[in-house]
Amino acid sequence: MFERRLPCFGCGIGWSSFLLGFVCPLIWYYATTLYCCKYYNRDPRERPGLAASAIAAVIFTAATIVTLSTILIIWAYK
Repeated sequence: MFERRLPCFGCGIGWSSFLLGFVCPLIWYYATTLYCCKYYNRDPRERPGLAASAIAAVIFTAATIVTLSTILIIWAYK
């Protein structure tokens, strides 16, 4: 069905963004934007990687909010 290779060494933008997101989490937000804009309509093989990046972005955001809230609460009571 698809004869051309995926970009980023054959992994696709989604999975490459997912892996690089562990180095720079802002890349997960870029991939989430692509997922929300339905970039995967161009090539359906991109969908799982973009979805994984979107889930990672949500988890990272929640962890950041909890961590910062905890730090602020501890700092306020010192």
